[in-house]
Amino acid sequence: MLAFVFWHRPAPAVTASDYEGHLSDFHRSLRDQPVRGLVGSQTYGCDRLPFAEQPGYEDWYLLEDFAALGTLNDAAIDPRHRPAHDSVAGLAENGTGGIYRIHDASPTTNVAGALLGADTATWFPKPPGTTYEQLQDHVRTVTDGATAAEPTLWRRQLTLGPAPEFCLRSRGPLEVPAPLEATVVRLRPLGSGA
Repeated sequence: MLAFVFWHRPAPAVTASDYEGHLSDFHRSLRDQPVRGLVGSQTYGCDRLPFAEQPGYEDWYLLEDFAALGTLNDAAIDPRHRPAHDSVAGLAENGTGGIYRIHDASPTTNVAGALLGADTATWFPKPPGTTYEQLQDHVRTVTDGATAAEPTLWRRQLTLGPAPEFCLRSRGPLEVPAPLEATVVRLRPLGSGA
């Protein structure tokens, strides 16, 4: 499973309630008029962006594969979704994104449910000199036994901006050990397209 993650902020003159209303409308449009290959979507208000010390918004679009990304891109501006898309796009500034792939989750985890139900995102790069196997061992010390938090680890595949390589999504914060240098982002769920 892939996720297109999109970070954005409203233009300075736009109120949060107006922006969030239009943003929720777009995700509702995706839910009510499904897009082939889109498993679900969720938008969140964030206390900070993972790459900047300022609040913003983070949208997660769960996709079956890379082909679904193209389908979603086209669907966002087709006649079914364009009015909702354009109304929020006209209020936004400074958008950037990335493509992430599920890297690790418990075999019993409902990935879509766990991801869309998360309220915390822990972002971190792979430390220099650390192998991916060593990184996985560090992450397992955090996730083993954290079943109530339903953690899922996502790894960047393509980047369109400055976001870190890994994201550990969970319900509630997780204690991340050294040498991982993590940025913890608290998420406030808004409209859902799930």
